[in-house]
Amino acid sequence: RVDVYVRLMPLLSKRVEARTVVLEGLRLNLMRNNAGQTNWADLLAERASAPASPAQGTVPSVSVAGLELRDSSVSWRDDQSKVNYLVDKISLDTGALALGQPLDLKAAMSVEKGLPGYTADLKLEGTVNPDLEKSVYEVDDLKLEYLLKDAKQQAELASGALVALLISVSACG
Repeated sequence: RVDVYVRLMPLLSKRVEARTVVLEGLRLNLMRNNAGQTNWADLLAERASAPASPAQGTVPSVSVAGLELRDSSVSWRDDQSKVNYLVDKISLDTGALALGQPLDLKAAMSVEKGLPGYTADLKLEGTVNPDLEKSVYEVDDLKLEYLLKDAKQQAELASGALVALLISVSACG
């Protein structure tokens, strides 16, 4: 389910202003077969091979009040390396989305690696500060809570919280 509300009057001035976009129940299943082909490569190939069309009626301003992701999951199955991952019970809340502007972020999820593997329950929040020119993203006041469980769901392996970290992450590609 996706809920998106766009204000009408700004559209007349070629501006898009939307309330918080809500996505609920997303199920994304990603796979790579034994030959190394992914189940999404054909989507990217079509887009890359499409001829560029001249930009007509481009929207100069887009403003979104935030993003909410609820009850969602992402799975990864790699037949080459024989691993399976599942990120489940995903919830995500952001502040206003604006290119190059700081972004408040809260997320929670459960991560599993194969069976009988381990499960990690994660909660994090912080403020992402992008530097688009350098492709660097700093996360201020990162709070991370985690609980690592073994195959029997015993939470004896590790638990704790990290508070007030500054992390620089270089963007991929």
